[in-house]
Amino acid sequence: MSLFDVLVLVGLVMQIVASFILSVEVIGLDRVARWTNSLSLLRSDLTDDKKERPFFSRGSQIPRIYCGVMTMLGIVLMHFYMEKYLAGISSLHRVLAYLVGSILLGVITASLYEGVLYAIKAAVYGLRAIESRSRARSSGILGFLLLLVGFMLQFIGTLGQSLSK
Repeated sequence: MSLFDVLVLVGLVMQIVASFILSVEVIGLDRVARWTNSLSLLRSDLTDDKKERPFFSRGSQIPRIYCGVMTMLGIVLMHFYMEKYLAGISSLHRVLAYLVGSILLGVITASLYEGVLYAIKAAVYGLRAIESRSRARSSGILGFLLLLVGFMLQFIGTLGQSLSK
């Protein structure tokens, strides 16, 4: 991987982060924080609202649907893997493998889902800290600067790649 490839990748990552910051700026930090709290699988969140929610609340069903669909997709993939590579095992072992595999896939899916929500909550917390320490809408300025630098890095990397050939 050449230096120009690294510049293009770093520029792309900066653009993604900048797009997130600008999107959060437009939507509003409080709305994004409420949205991530409503999508959480956990019953109590690390926010100002310390109320416990019942497990079957009337909130959004998106987390449960997402985790269920991803677990079922994992079970289907596990079935094809077992048919191809583990065709000689007994039916009892196959049932146990499906059971253990589906539980592990459910735990992994829920952990990844909560990890993404935690990352969004941490980003909102950091942007709130930036906003509270400044008078201007500095998160919007930060997002614009990151977007500009990301575009420049991608331009330099692409130009360098085309000139080096």
